[in-house]
Amino acid sequence: MLQITVTAIGEPDATPLVRRYQFLHGSDDILAASLAKVKDTLARRRRVNINDALLLYGGYVAEMSRRGTDRREIARSVSLLLSEDQVMIGVAEMTRTVTVEADVNGHISKVTMSSPIRHCRAEEPAGLV
Repeated sequence: MLQITVTAIGEPDATPLVRRYQFLHGSDDILAASLAKVKDTLARRRRVNINDALLLYGGYVAEMSRRGTDRREIARSVSLLLSEDQVMIGVAEMTRTVTVEADVNGHISKVTMSSPIRHCRAEEPAGLV
């Protein structure tokens, strides 16, 4: 079983946004298809909304945890996933701190990321990981 809880904290006076995803054995295809949809949106150079961004972060942390990647390395590499020009207006402000708790078959990983959406300079192309 895979359970992912993603909490996004934005402005100090705003309520945190929490998304929970649960996949039973054999339903990993649903997560893969959902992530493929988000990646396709990005590949078509369309901006993603807050829900897609949180799903992307949750799926990334779960997959890296499943592979045994260290939490610090996950937090460091997550900034390569999205940039300001790949998300809708307001998403970067809503994700000043993102915490992902992934329970992969009883192994719980908790990763907290500060400002995971990177700022782009005009000459810096946005990449898709």
